[in-house]
Amino acid sequence: MTLLDNRKHNHEDQVHSIAFSPDSNLLVSGGFDKKLKLWNVESRTFIRDLYEGQKVLSVAFDPTGKFVASVGHDHIIQLWDINEINQEKPVKTFKGHKRAVESIVFTPDGKQLISCSQDQTIKFWQVEGEINISIHTIELGKPYQGMSISGVKGFDLPQILTLEELGASK
Repeated sequence: MTLLDNRKHNHEDQVHSIAFSPDSNLLVSGGFDKKLKLWNVESRTFIRDLYEGQKVLSVAFDPTGKFVASVGHDHIIQLWDINEINQEKPVKTFKGHKRAVESIVFTPDGKQLISCSQDQTIKFWQVEGEINISIHTIELGKPYQGMSISGVKGFDLPQILTLEELGASK
């Protein structure tokens, strides 16, 4: 299904993430075409691009519907004010993940943003105020942490590299 009859505003590559505003009137979409787009759901019309830069991996609306969070391949979470028409930069950025961020979500009260990453952490970010660092991190660990594969026979190189990535050591 095409959201628009006029396709000039559609994504030019894979759409990777979508989110509805709390009132379900707006939809934000982020894609591998490096664009974050805002849509009117009822009229099925394009409103505007919020961002162009990195491939967008995840998007989320805050509970008020005023802000959209996005994250791209640069591991930086960006907060956008959807009412700011000529916005060239995000109102806030959050940095701290070491690998790709897979998903972001706001807490129900909108005071925190939570992200999970391929770096095996879940981070909690304070949305309000000047603090732009993670206020809490949950380390998920690696399933083979502490396991030694030194002297073990029968593994080929790809298997050894996989075990090391999962925490095993030589």
